[in-house]
Amino acid sequence: MEIERKFLLKNSQILDFLKEAGVSFKHLEISQFYTKITQNEEIRFRSEEGKFIKTIKVGKDLIREENEEFCEKAEFKKALKNRIGRIITKDRYIFRLNNNPCNIDVFKDSLNGLCTFEIEFSDENEAIYFKLPPFLEQFCKADVTCDKRYKNKFL
Repeated sequence: MEIERKFLLKNSQILDFLKEAGVSFKHLEISQFYTKITQNEEIRFRSEEGKFIKTIKVGKDLIREENEEFCEKAEFKKALKNRIGRIITKDRYIFRLNNNPCNIDVFKDSLNGLCTFEIEFSDENEAIYFKLPPFLEQFCKADVTCDKRYKNKFL
């Protein structure tokens, strides 16, 4: 199960701020696309660090079931022929905030300039009552957790 909140960032300057504060990141270059998109389900294929991953997500907004499995390059290439919409490319920066997994996505190509911050939670109440720390508020434009315009499947 995936419980997360998503915030639209003003830009990627938050990365410099966090680096100066001593935060260390894992960096991934990601390329992804979708082969199924419905109101309640999506199938995504992703390439990162030479690995190929198929993910099925069911649900919407704050809480979703997520099943991820590695797939072969041949399956990835076959799925690519049946993709819906564009291929999304982005740089992902992974870190922890108060022991919560977080990532900052800096989108590339036709989505250049779009930046988001996601934070995962272990339970729904923690997610509902989460407030951005003041040092992060200055970099955020809006909470877009329930705004479908910022779901990757709709980008």
